[in-house]
Amino acid sequence: MPRTPTSCALDVAFVRRERVEAAGRVEGFWPGAPDLAFEVVSPSDTHAAVTGKAVAWLEAGCRMVLVADPEQEAASVYRSRVAFGYDSVRPYDATTGEMLAKLPAAAPPS
Repeated sequence: MPRTPTSCALDVAFVRRERVEAAGRVEGFWPGAPDLAFEVVSPSDTHAAVTGKAVAWLEAGCRMVLVADPEQEAASVYRSRVAFGYDSVRPYDATTGEMLAKLPAAAPPS
């Protein structure tokens, strides 16, 4: 799949074996969300942009997003409410397991 202006590449992505085997040979970018996404915050990134990207990956079907911030020496884990049964997308501190903030739940479908 050729990269388009709307495609988004991750720093690292992991896809479970059974999904890879079911998809067969893939040319270019993986056609969908990975199971695990890993993003490294760059100096030009804003907190809102990184959080927005993490939430977008979860909404696309990713089960978990890890965000590492080398400047802050911190990492956050965002887990899918669908995959893990939470009532909202929650960012966690990867070192303590504590919830950092609770994002508002999505509006119910109309």
